[in-house]
Formats: sequence, structure tokens, C-alpha cells
Amino acid sequence: MSRSKARISGTRRSAAFKSLVTASVVLLLLTIGSAWSPVRAAGPALWIASTQQSGVTGSVGGVIEVRPIWLLKSGAPKQVKILEGAEPLANAAGVAFQPVGTLWVTTLNNTLLKFTPAQLNNLAKNPHPTPAATITSSAFGFILSCVFDSHVNLWIVDPLNNGVHEVSHAQLVAGTADITPALTITDSTDLASPAFATFDKAGNLWISSEGNGKLVEFAANQLGTGGTPTPHVVISSSSLNAPGQLQFDKLGNLWVTNAGNSTVVEFTSAQLAASGSPAATVILGDDGSGSLDVPWGLQFDSTGRLWVYNYGGATATTTTISKFAPVQLTASGSPTPRIFLTGLPPFAAQITFGPRY
Repeated sequence: MSRSKARISGTRRSAAFKSLVTASVVLLLLTIGSAWSPVRAAGPALWIASTQQSGVTGSVGGVIEVRPIWLLKSGAPKQVKILEGAEPLANAAGVAFQPVGTLWVTTLNNTLLKFTPAQLNNLAKNPHPTPAATITSSAFGFILSCVFDSHVNLWIVDPLNNGVHEVSHAQLVAGTADITPALTITDSTDLASPAFATFDKAGNLWISSEGNGKLVEFAANQLGTGGTPTPHVVISSSSLNAPGQLQFDKLGNLWVTNAGNSTVVEFTSAQLAASGSPAATVILGDDGSGSLDVPWGLQFDSTGRLWVYNYGGATATTTTISKFAPVQLTASGSPTPRIFLTGLPPFAAQITFGPRY
């Protein structure tokens, strides 16, 4: 049985997420690769991990870059693509960058792929580069998204194992296959098909638990060892419904997509200080045009604008992305996106901002 997000889904809405995650997102430093200049990176590009479509002849998957200049207006943007019809890149699911510009991609068939800045700068001549490193592990059950911590360790969410794996900086440098993760944290009580993770400013790890509608925090001092630690904070809220990608804004408030009811919600830093069931402070809904249609990916840019990837309805054949201005995020409602991108490949998983190549 194939483990593609698209393949194990028959209907693309609720069943798609239940199948994916049940069967079953940062820019930090690393001392390899070429330098990523702030001038080159001005107005970072939007990067998307895309999984190939099941049963569609010629379908491909991989990683897509939408450059800053292409993010300025609504419509179908130009794209720079690293796409393949074969494993492992065809089932790309997670994307994370180091500040030197190295790209790491997690795939649904349990591989971690590395692409160097030199490779990404040369896509016009070689659009199908061989990964500079391929890392695997028998500990991976069904890996999805990934995120770097401040020590340049890569944390990978594993829905099948109800936990996260840390691949250390040293292991990334070595780039060898068949590793044992530096540590693995699992929690079968509060984590049920976790989907995405992010770090707050204090280095605490927050995870969205799609299967039971929770947000789970492991404190920074719990991340030094593996096992089954009791989470420091667990948020169980009626405002959460199949939560997906999550990210903190500049004020320390946490924003989360809800695939189950097509909303995006905000919890303030005060609401996250202790376990409980707070109602979201801000709830954004669809404006009636599909502005939020099974939202799954979410990311803030450097100016505080919120970009949301829509997984889409049962008949959707492309991905859409909605951009909301900071002023639209101050109160609950159904704002019309300032920019609405169309024509992107379907079945995206994680989105992030990274260098422009």
C-alpha cells in the first residue's frame, strides 16, 4: 500500500486527513554549503512540499519555489520546481531551510533529503538534482513535517508513532543512511496522529495533534532526553478541529489551521501558559469564495502577513494559498484575502519561507 498523502485518500476532505495522518513546520544555521546573503534573500521566497497524485498518469511531486516577485498579486504564479515521478522526492511532505540556504525535505516514504545551495542555484541547468544526502531510519514510522531548533537539530513529526524524532546537527553533517535518531519523544495519551511542530522563543516545542484536536507543548528542558515525558502544556479546545500547521507571530501568539472546519485560529501567549481548554481569541473563516478551504499549511512572512495553504474540496485539482494582512488578523471574521494564489500543484503538505534561488 502506498504511503502518499494523495494515495491513501479517497475523498480529499475529511477522509484525506484521517487517512494521511492516522495511517500515518526556521531558518537556522549550519556550517555546510554556501552562504545565504541577506541581500539575496530579501523578501524570502515561499516554498511548498507537494505530493504526487495517486492514480494520475504522469503525476509528479517534490518541492516548489514561488519567488518574492511572484507573490505580489493574485492569480497563478510562476514556479521553480524540483519535481519527480519516482520515490522518494515524489512524496515530499516537509521542508526546512538552514540559513546557509541548504534545503532539507522529509518524504512520506521515510527519507530525509538534502539539497545544497549550489544545486538549488543550478536548477535551470539541472532541474532534477540527485539529493546531496539521503538519510533513513528504521525508527521512522510515517514521517510528515520537520522544523529546526536553535541548535541546528532537525525535529521530524511522525504521525504513525505519535511522536517526534530529533536528527542531530552531527547526523545531518554526516548525511548517512540507516541512522538511529538522536532521540525520540512519544506520547500515546496526548498525541494522536501529530502533524506539525514549531518552537516558541523560549525553545519549547509545540506540536499539533490532528487526531484528537490538541496542541501539546514539551518544555525546552524536556528535550534533552527521549522517552515518554508528560507534556508541560496540553491545550484541548473546542476551537481546534483537526489542527494542522502552526506558527507563532511576532507577539508570541500561536496561529493554527483547522482542516476539520476550515478555520484558522489564534491563541494568545497568556492562553498557552498552562494546560486548559481556552476558546481561541481570533477565529478566521471562509469568505464564501474558498478563501479557507480545508486549510492545512500556514506561515508568517517577515512583515507579519499570514499565508495559508488550502488543501481544497473533493473536486479540487490544484492548491490555493490565501494571504492575509496583519490588520485582518486582529478580530474574528471572514476577511477576503489580500492575495489569492491559484494553479499550484495539489496535495501540498508543509509550506515555509526560505531563500530565493
